[in-house]
Amino acid sequence: MFDMEIIQNLLKEISHIVSNEKTQQEERRKRGENFNIFKVLGLSTSEVRLHSAFLAELLNPNGSHGMGDSFLKSFLGTVIPDFESVFETTSSEVIVEYVIDNISMPDEEHGGRIDILIRNNSHQAIIIENKIYAEDQPSQLRRYFNYAKDEGYGDADFHLLYLTLDGHDASSDSLRDKYNDKVPYTTISYKEHILSWLKRCTEIAALQPLVRETIRQYIINLSQLLNIMEESNKNAIIETLIKSENLSAALNIIDVSNDLKVRIRQDFIENRIKKLAGRDQFQLIMTYEKDALYLTKDKHICFKKKDCPHFYYFISFEGRAAWQGIEFDKRTNDLFMILEGLEKHWKDGKGNGWPYGWAWLKHCYWDTSDVLIDMCNGNQLINEIEENLEIVVSNKLLEKAEEAYKQQMQKTIESNFDL
Repeated sequence: MFDMEIIQNLLKEISHIVSNEKTQQEERRKRGENFNIFKVLGLSTSEVRLHSAFLAELLNPNGSHGMGDSFLKSFLGTVIPDFESVFETTSSEVIVEYVIDNISMPDEEHGGRIDILIRNNSHQAIIIENKIYAEDQPSQLRRYFNYAKDEGYGDADFHLLYLTLDGHDASSDSLRDKYNDKVPYTTISYKEHILSWLKRCTEIAALQPLVRETIRQYIINLSQLLNIMEESNKNAIIETLIKSENLSAALNIIDVSNDLKVRIRQDFIENRIKKLAGRDQFQLIMTYEKDALYLTKDKHICFKKKDCPHFYYFISFEGRAAWQGIEFDKRTNDLFMILEGLEKHWKDGKGNGWPYGWAWLKHCYWDTSDVLIDMCNGNQLINEIEENLEIVVSNKLLEKAEEAYKQQMQKTIESNFDL
């Protein structure tokens, strides 16, 4: 049994360190040190348009950075040191979104598109699967492994890297290890490997100020994306937690940390979002599945109108990140046939596939401390959801969708009758 007084004292000590962190962040903001051009341009979380493209440009020996193969060599030394001495860098080419072929059906074990492919004239390759928020696709790493084998790469000639924010393993669905030949791959993370490599790149580019400062901007973007605390404050928290008098209480708190996050999300959904949906100006019916509390893929928070039974605005989750859009009840009919009829209604300049497409929420990572704190004490996330509901309701998007659906169904009936 833990001592509540010890826990209270521990929380006070941690709160003091966190307060110092916030003060330092505010001071950095005032000095302009948190300026992030990638966030300003709305690219901070874009796997293809920012992260894969930027990393590939640095890794390219012929890149516009003018640093030759020095960044690529540093990457090898940081991420796959056993490949550093044998991989030939000067002839290397780097390709973003390399298309192998159409995905083979029904086995889904060949084809696809590689996020970053590095290959050279010595018949060596590095294949990088880059994941920011997206979930694994079926047989994804299996397909890339098969591509390497089909191209004649020996086991010592290529490396398959699985890059994520935190370095977690690939899903069994992505690997499809149903054969004896298990897919060999290496997990790497933005938090550990990429940030370390990028800091080394700023040192390499010390005499190239434009290149150096652009990399620093990208480091700032990653630090904000990863919610990284100052090293001194992080170490202070660790030192506080491992004190003998605090250790038991700290481990008890860690044990319930996931339950705490689930409870915060539940209270936010039930006590804040649900009340928002019921306001007079919206008059929407909100439902959600309990698995959404655990950020399970394809578990929606749905907003419907009584007179629009086939369409709804939703918030869903992929890789613990929340995304939004307007969805069609697939159980009723074929989605794509309806979307073709809806296109003329929805070319309204909302951007990013809106409204029947999808977009990440600005505050999309519902597992980070800043978003969880905002769910309890802030208004940024709830205001964002309110603004999105306002777009849906004021533009009568669900009603337009429903009308287009009825028109499409009428055309189908008439066409069948004519036959």
